Amino acid sequence: MLYDSTKPMPQSKFRDDIVVIGAPLTAILQPHLRRSPQRQLFKNIIYLGVLSALLDMDVPRSSS
Repeated sequence: MLYDSTKPMPQSKFRDDIVVIGAPLTAILQPHLRRSPQRQLFKNIIYLGVLSALLDMDVPRSSS
């Protein structure tokens, strides 16, 4: 499970049979997008970036 660890969650919320990975997504955005209406969109983009890095996915390059 990948979750935003900016606001800590108690260990009792996690299951023992899954891997839990916390990433401080809101803390990463905070200095740059304090009041932006697109903040949730950018947070989702960071989720995808963290997940793709964890899965070691290649980023396609344009040929132009």
